[in-house]
Amino acid sequence: PTTAGERAESPKIGTSVAYTLADDKLEIKGYTQSVDPKSTFDFLYFGRTASSYNNRRTGDPIALEFKHALSWITIKVKGGKGALIEGRKWAVTDVKLAGVQTTGDFTYTGTAAETKVEWKTPQTASSTEFVIFDGKQELTSTMDVVETETNGTLVIPQPATTLWVTIEYLSPANDIITEDIEINLADYTTAGWEAGKRYTYELSFDPTEITVAPIVETWPDPVVASPQF
Repeated sequence: PTTAGERAESPKIGTSVAYTLADDKLEIKGYTQSVDPKSTFDFLYFGRTASSYNNRRTGDPIALEFKHALSWITIKVKGGKGALIEGRKWAVTDVKLAGVQTTGDFTYTGTAAETKVEWKTPQTASSTEFVIFDGKQELTSTMDVVETETNGTLVIPQPATTLWVTIEYLSPANDIITEDIEINLADYTTAGWEAGKRYTYELSFDPTEITVAPIVETWPDPVVASPQF
């Protein structure tokens, strides 16, 4: 995924930004995430630690340790034995997330030992689709990432939504069959998508079933060249 610092332009941060010094509280209202993978930005914040808090009081250098504020979604696909029969030619032609909230309010609160972040997506916010892949990728026996852009699919933390996958294959009679498959990711990620985590969904396709295996990982902290203060 691309951080804003790696591009010449910067995304609009929100409709309003407020900081309260006494509480060390930053509030960003109306942050909007692009649904175009070509212009997707990672949203970073400075994560306070006990050492950085103490160094602020003693005057020692404070290293800026950045954290990810968004969630990273990755889809992988492969064919099962039934889909890999010679001549079947199973392929994925479209992958998208539906019902995604693209606008949210971000709150950052510092304490003596850590930084707490919270996202709220307004109940009245409209949802939209994230097109992860639009093309044609044949299924193999290897679990492969399927995405059009390598920037990655970054979303505002929220309850997991619906994944739509379009598959195409040849029937035994050599007819081209196209099917739209709906997968409710909330069934596999009940806690929802959280800030600073990567969610990988491995999909295995067979003629009679689809297997979904979710993997949840901590998104490694970014390495950002920055001065110490």
